[in-house]
Amino acid sequence: MESSKINQKTLLSFFTKQHLNEDPDASASGSGTNSIPLPVTSDDKSGLPATAKMNGVEIGVGFHSRFSATEIINHISDGLKKRITHQIKSTSGKISILIDESTTLSNKSTLIVYLKCETSKDLPPNILFLDLIELPNQTADSIFEVLLGCLKKYGFDREYLKENLVAFA
Repeated sequence: MESSKINQKTLLSFFTKQHLNEDPDASASGSGTNSIPLPVTSDDKSGLPATAKMNGVEIGVGFHSRFSATEIINHISDGLKKRITHQIKSTSGKISILIDESTTLSNKSTLIVYLKCETSKDLPPNILFLDLIELPNQTADSIFEVLLGCLKKYGFDREYLKENLVAFA
């Protein structure tokens, strides 16, 4: 059991370092020094075990499920979102907040949060999916509090919003 935990931590560390430290332009072409080769075929539908094996990482049997793959993807995407939002803040990029309320199949209300943001003063704004949040109820106060909590989670405090928020839709 302890060996499995060590393998899990090693794998998460490996994938996080690979994705968070690579040059975005190089990884898009697949020719970067830190890019992870994608498997051509795999017995596992996520492709994760084959990718790890190609990169010399022994993951054991704990990461062969879609739940494990989902956890790894969520971990990497959270790190990338925080890196992008840090870049927005460091350039004092202007942002627009786009939200939409939706209901899941199990009748739970959710709030989808997007940002239209400047990551560089030289490039046009990008649209970034920020988060999907379950709402406790559908009142305006609840939506407002959940939205502010989401923005704060990614480093956008009230002072930053006062200076850089351009639009809300």
